[in-house]
Amino acid sequence: MERTLRAYMENEPEVLMRVTALLKRKGYVFKRILMEPDVHSKGAWLNITLSDEGPGFERALTTIEKVVDVHSVNEIVNQ
Repeated sequence: MERTLRAYMENEPEVLMRVTALLKRKGYVFKRILMEPDVHSKGAWLNITLSDEGPGFERALTTIEKVVDVHSVNEIVNQ
């Protein structure tokens, strides 16, 4: 099973690298990563689909929230 999180963050390559490196160090397995700029601001939307092979999903949400340039993190519920 896969779960997807969506984060709103600054549109900078360094922020993407910090988020993905942090999750990788903690043992998460990525299935997909998609970063799209927000057309109405200078931010970007980051979608990360994680495999269930790593630590708990809720822990991933709280881990990403701690990154300085990340403004919000939510789970995308696939229906």
